[in-house]
Amino acid sequence: MSQSPDLKGSSFTLSVLHLSDNDVSKAVQFLQQKVSQAPTFFASAPVVINVSQVDGDINFIDLKLGVEEIGMIPVGVTGCQDKRLQNLASEAGFAVMTASKAPSQAPAKMEPTKIVRNPVRSGNRSMPKTVTLSY
Repeated sequence: MSQSPDLKGSSFTLSVLHLSDNDVSKAVQFLQQKVSQAPTFFASAPVVINVSQVDGDINFIDLKLGVEEIGMIPVGVTGCQDKRLQNLASEAGFAVMTASKAPSQAPAKMEPTKIVRNPVRSGNRSMPKTVTLSY
C-alpha cells in the first residue's frame, strides 16, 4: 500500500447562496438572519455563491469578508458570465467553480409508429418473418 498522498475527485453537498443583485450588504444581512436561526448548523459551513443573475460588478472582497464574519466559509463562486468577473472573484481569493454537467446521450433512434387501419386477424403479423429468441 502506498504511503504517498493521493488526489481523487469527490462530490459534496454544499449550500449555495444565489445572489439576485450586486448589493453585498443585503446578501450578508440575509446570511446573518439564517445563521441566527440555526447557529450550530451554519457554524463553519462552506458556502458557494452563485452570481449568474447579477448584472455588473460585485465587490467580492467585501462579500468574502462578510461571509467569514458571520462564521461561514466562502468556498467559491459559480455562475460568472465573463472572464473579467471570474478574475475579480479569483483575485478576492474565491475558487471559480463551474457546475458539472452529466454527459448527454443522443436519444435512441426511433422508428416511425406503424398504424394499422384495417382489422387484424389471427395469423397476420406486423413483425419481421425471422425472429431470434435468446435464452
